Amino acid sequence: MAGPGTRMNMAWLRDAARGIGLGLWAGALEGSVIAATIDLDPAFGSALLLMLCSTVLGALLGAGLGLLLAFLLRITTRWHGDYSFGTRVMSLVALALAAFHFWPLAWVFLHTQKPAASVAAVLLPLGFAGITFFNARYWLRKAWLGYEPRLGWNGFAAVVALALCLVNATWLVNRSHGAHGIALESDSNVLLVTIDTLRRDHVGIYDEEQAVPTPNFDAFARQGVLFKDAVTPMPETGPAHASLFTGLHPVRHGVLSNGHVLAAGYTTLAERLADEGYATAAFVSSFAVDSRTGLDQGFQIYDDDFFPAIHGFAEIRLVRLALRVIMRFWDPLKVPFLLERGAIETNRHAISWLAARGDRPFFCWVHYFEPHAPYETHGSSSAPPVDHRYILAHEDQVDYTPGLVASLRELYAGEVGYVDQRLGDLLNALDELGLDQDTMVIVTADHGEMLGEHGYYFNHHGIYDQAVRVPLAIRAPGTRPATREVDAQVRLMDIPATVLKYLNMDPMKHAEGVELLGYAQNLRHRSLAATLMGRKTASLERGTLYGLRTGRASADQGNALKYFYDQDDGSDHLFDLEADPHELRDLAPKQPELVEKSRRIALHEAQGASGKAPELDSSTREGLKALGYID
Repeated sequence: MAGPGTRMNMAWLRDAARGIGLGLWAGALEGSVIAATIDLDPAFGSALLLMLCSTVLGALLGAGLGLLLAFLLRITTRWHGDYSFGTRVMSLVALALAAFHFWPLAWVFLHTQKPAASVAAVLLPLGFAGITFFNARYWLRKAWLGYEPRLGWNGFAAVVALALCLVNATWLVNRSHGAHGIALESDSNVLLVTIDTLRRDHVGIYDEEQAVPTPNFDAFARQGVLFKDAVTPMPETGPAHASLFTGLHPVRHGVLSNGHVLAAGYTTLAERLADEGYATAAFVSSFAVDSRTGLDQGFQIYDDDFFPAIHGFAEIRLVRLALRVIMRFWDPLKVPFLLERGAIETNRHAISWLAARGDRPFFCWVHYFEPHAPYETHGSSSAPPVDHRYILAHEDQVDYTPGLVASLRELYAGEVGYVDQRLGDLLNALDELGLDQDTMVIVTADHGEMLGEHGYYFNHHGIYDQAVRVPLAIRAPGTRPATREVDAQVRLMDIPATVLKYLNMDPMKHAEGVELLGYAQNLRHRSLAATLMGRKTASLERGTLYGLRTGRASADQGNALKYFYDQDDGSDHLFDLEADPHELRDLAPKQPELVEKSRRIALHEAQGASGKAPELDSSTREGLKALGYID
């Protein structure tokens, strides 16, 4: 028979265990917040699993806090063994749980200049602790007097939490995504596909002699219009995509490197179409374009959750905190799902959304990351035995020998072939869903890749043509192109104007892009000059390059030229792209007047470009560093 000391120990552990019930409620309530705010579109089973995970993790946190606080309270206060001890334990656990969720919000509100909201977030945990104290005192006193209910505290909390999980999951899968507008079922859809780091000369239709076989892109391009000289204003993922969605040069939208955030004041193509009543969704595959970049503006669904198995798992605060610790103190390249998602998984979510979109016209952005470093083999038995992840982690010790360069180039080519297969899967699904005849499809890249040219090894630094030229093809049902291939130079920031013109909508205010389908109708001929920006290294503080690239579509425009200025050493560089397409012969010393004119244009366009590095939290910095964007 247990003695008084044993019963007291049991009572202490029982009081500590009541933290489980509080944790269940906290986890279920966090699930409610996730259901209300998450930009994902899961099936009911996946949504319910996410809610249950949030609840279970809350219970584990509550159990840990209950045990810790009960132990500390026991050794620092006189132990009486009555209901007052349990009351104090539960109120302290409630305080700690509420602080865990609300105090980080206080910090956010403080930095966004909302002091009243910040103070409220600080004080709210005290309110929860007070409510818990008085309620626990009442119910625990009844239990102490012998009125213990059949269903104990933790059992009651579990039942309520489970019911809340069911409600949350139902709410998540049935909630309305997006504003109502005037878009009609008969309006055309738009599918935009961007393939990160895809070199133009590695797409078969551009250079059939040395390119990688890309039958799906090639077949798609032959159905529409191929733009043979498209360029990005800046060969970096965040700035390039921001230009693609705003129709503005990076100097004007302010995203000058990965880590900068697109400000809410800029209108994106997704926002414009959402205002018209379009269903908008994005399915991205890289940390470099997740919602923290501001590229989610206007998207009702923004699927940037790469966690395997449980879709949305990283939205749980405890998980997010653990992932930040991993990003900060471990090598993110060893945990790939922190940084990227495979095209097969991205396609799965995108195709599921397309199949369930209802009658509303849609704008869907699908982003693939495969050609970006680190290059993978995707199970190919013929791929060279090179571990690119290891090379990136030890790049300061790597000697890029001709053999290693050849192997990495082969790996990159394999990535291009693999992503072309996934593009084919997506386009085939569009056909099978019966959407191909009602959908404008655009396939392009944000930038290219340097594969050892000009001293740049397997990154997209500099502003040579291997980095700034991108593939671009547009299939627009209902149009009858007079030509299927456009030689004139065009730019990524011309895409919003092209989409809106095709949909018979007014252009976005202040956008500088030009609609491109006029070239296919022979209504436009002249190339669009492109001012360029880039960086020589992964440093955010130095090495900025400013450039100008012209194109040639008719004899009256003269030769296609590339000029760039290196602000570090004040040097100028000039190339004739027709006579010297590989940019090997610098004409700057022989053309001082042309150099001076080009420098004046390039630097005038670059006014307002700040060399200031973005302020990055530690996890963001480590993620961008792992992907090679910063040093």
